[in-house]
Amino acid sequence: SHHVNLDTKIKQKGIENQINFLNDDLKVTVYGSFLKSRKDNGQAQNRRPDLSFGINLEKKLDNNILKNSKIGILQKFTGKYTDWDGAKNSKQKSVNIVDVNFQKKIFKSIFSINLTNIFNEKYEKPALYSQDGRKIMFGFLSKY
Repeated sequence: SHHVNLDTKIKQKGIENQINFLNDDLKVTVYGSFLKSRKDNGQAQNRRPDLSFGINLEKKLDNNILKNSKIGILQKFTGKYTDWDGAKNSKQKSVNIVDVNFQKKIFKSIFSINLTNIFNEKYEKPALYSQDGRKIMFGFLSKY
């Protein structure tokens, strides 16, 4: 997708990129942003890290036991950024989040297991709003 920021009060320099690889069994997206986003006075824009990157991978599995299954891995790194902490603008730590999901189709139903934040990163985003640690979720979807 393409977006043009027409807000003239933001000075932004850098590069954003995304590379996609797609075939019948594998989907891979690699993306990154290396940006300096500043206000007119030169201060960093809140909640806009200079560096972020990640990878999304989805692979269909087709051996005997795992036929009609797929696995997904999502990884996102967000670099340090400035945010309001209730008293002042302060630096927030960088964070690396990894999620893994697995789906298996059985007849007309899909069973899934999702593991989010598998390394149990402790972080606040935005500042003062704690995010969930590691979670495991089980799902079942059936079409009638």
